[in-house]
Amino acid sequence: MKKTFLISILFCVLTLLVAGSSHALTLSFAPSDQTIGIGDTALVDLNISELGDYDAPSLGAFYVEITFDDSILAFDTGPGNAPMNDWVCELIGQDMDRDGALAKKGTADEARIAKALDNPFFNRTPPKSLDRQEFDPKLAEGLSLEDGTATLTAFTARAIAKAADHFPAPASTWVVTGGGRLNPVLMESLGVATGAQVLPVEALGWNGDALEAQAFAYLAVRSHLGLPITFPTTTGVAEPITGGTLHPMS
Repeated sequence: MKKTFLISILFCVLTLLVAGSSHALTLSFAPSDQTIGIGDTALVDLNISELGDYDAPSLGAFYVEITFDDSILAFDTGPGNAPMNDWVCELIGQDMDRDGALAKKGTADEARIAKALDNPFFNRTPPKSLDRQEFDPKLAEGLSLEDGTATLTAFTARAIAKAADHFPAPASTWVVTGGGRLNPVLMESLGVATGAQVLPVEALGWNGDALEAQAFAYLAVRSHLGLPITFPTTTGVAEPITGGTLHPMS
C-alpha cells in the first residue's frame, strides 16, 4: 500500500530581531510531498540558509519536525466471501469455492452484478458497516453452479473496488488479508476492478492466517495502556477513545 506523506517543516524561530532590523531564517526542502511504500524511508533534501557567520546576530539553534498525515479510514466494503460460500454450500455442500475452481469455469451475469452494485450502501459516506444479509441472497438464483459462483465472485471484487470512491487519493497497491486472498480468481478480479496491483499480506511478510488474532491482541494491549482503539474515521465516535475491560486471570 502506498501513502502520500505531506512533509512540513516547523521551526521555533522564523525571524530574529536585533537592533531594530530583522534577520530571516530561510528553509527549503524538496520534495514537498512524496509517495513511498510501507516500511520505506522518506528522503528529504533540507537546505537552511541565513544562519549567520557566527557573529551576532547569528542563529545558533533551530528545531525541525517532519510530520505526515496518519489518519485512518476503515469501513465495510461489501459482503466479502459470504455470498460465495453460502451459494457453494447450498448447492454442493462445500464450505467454499476452493482455489476459485468453480468461478473459473463460469461466466458472470453482468446485469445481476450491476443491479447489486446499485445498493445505496456503496454511496454512503464512511465510516459504515453492514450485515452479511444486507444484500439480496438471490443474486445467483437460477444460474448454474459455475455461473452463479462466477457472478458472486465478480460482485465481491467490484464491491471492494467501489471503496476507492471514498479514498482521499487513489491507491496504487491493495493488500488483501482473509480467506479471499487464497482465491486466485477473486484476486485477479480485484486487480481488474481496481486497475491496481493486488497482493496478499504475505507479500509484506505478514501471516494472513494469524493477522486477525494479532490485531485483536494489539487492540487489547492498547486498551490495557488506555490508548485509543476506535476513531472518528473508523466507527464514527466523536473523538478517539479506548475501550474494553481487563479481566485478570485468577
